[in-house]
Amino acid sequence: MFADIRAERVMLHREWMIRAFAIRLSIATMRLIFVPALLIVAGPTDGQLAFLSVASFTTAFVMHASVAEPWIRLTRMSKTEAAAGWEHVIRPRETRS
Repeated sequence: MFADIRAERVMLHREWMIRAFAIRLSIATMRLIFVPALLIVAGPTDGQLAFLSVASFTTAFVMHASVAEPWIRLTRMSKTEAAAGWEHVIRPRETRS
């Protein structure tokens, strides 16, 4: 990921950053799923806690990945568009006097 931005592969870096954000967000969302499930299961055993934890993370991860990947594909530019769109960021134009 870092190597991509250093090599001026901005669009590839962008895609990996969206994926990384989706994973981090799924960890936060896991808690929103886990706590209510924990309250529903009164007096859970260690096995039930482990199952609820894994199930809530899996649910959150699938939820966010199913949004992130289509978003990446929907907003992905062709190589020509990417080169034209990011050229001003990578190599600023010379100003005319």
